[in-house]
Amino acid sequence: MELAVVNEKAAVLEINFEEVKNTLEEKLTEYKGLVVTEDTLSGAKASQKELAGLRNEIEAFRKDKKADMEQPIKAFEAKCKELVALVEEVEKPLKAAITQFDDVTREEKKRIAEEIISEAITKFNLNNKYAARLDVDSKYLNLTATKKGVTDDVTNRATALQALQLAEENTLAAIKAVIDSENSRLIAKMDISEYQPLLDRGVELSEILSQIKARAERVYTAENAPKEVKDEVEEQPKEQPKEQPKEEDTTQYFLSVKLIGTKAEIQAVSRFIKENKVAYELLEQGVIA
Repeated sequence: MELAVVNEKAAVLEINFEEVKNTLEEKLTEYKGLVVTEDTLSGAKASQKELAGLRNEIEAFRKDKKADMEQPIKAFEAKCKELVALVEEVEKPLKAAITQFDDVTREEKKRIAEEIISEAITKFNLNNKYAARLDVDSKYLNLTATKKGVTDDVTNRATALQALQLAEENTLAAIKAVIDSENSRLIAKMDISEYQPLLDRGVELSEILSQIKARAERVYTAENAPKEVKDEVEEQPKEQPKEQPKEEDTTQYFLSVKLIGTKAEIQAVSRFIKENKVAYELLEQGVIA
């Protein structure tokens, strides 16, 4: 079966373009340069209406002829789409079945790739860190991928990872040796896990060792700093003897005195006697000449 055109005619549509164009240009000269004023406003509106009429007439003519010319094209497209629908009706279920089969095949390829990877991890003795990097590459699931091709690629990757792992182990051994040496003189011990982040970030071994030694020196200096010795022993406060309560003396006494002073001084003594409730008797008072 082969599609073939049994009747084809090229679309030909000729109009009296030049004739209409010349006539239109001549007519349009009447409207060019019109100035709109209050006196010419009504005439200008009429001219604009005539121009709009010409424009609409040309547009209507174009659309009508275009619609007539498009009818054979639309009919042709409709017939072709009908034929495509007939094919798709049968193609879709077949395509779905093929896709399902391919998915099953890819799952099987994934299972085989995982087995190959597991064997490589054991063979090359990769630890968890580097084993996690030996994953199932998307190309292993291609329908054209072969078991040999996957095995070869996994082997190459595992070999490279093993070299990286060995280099890291050697680096960790060098770090541990320096830490053990420095810890021998420290009370507060350093741990190698504290420097693993530096190694993961790719810091050079020489820089890591330099940081370890610098830290050890600071710790050692702090732990061996001279301690201050107090020359004087703080004296403990002596306990004061408790004052024994005195027995009240009820014996009455008298005192005869002669006060000599200014008026203010004599008044001050008098106030003191009164405030303290001392009994007194005034025998004599006067002024010294």
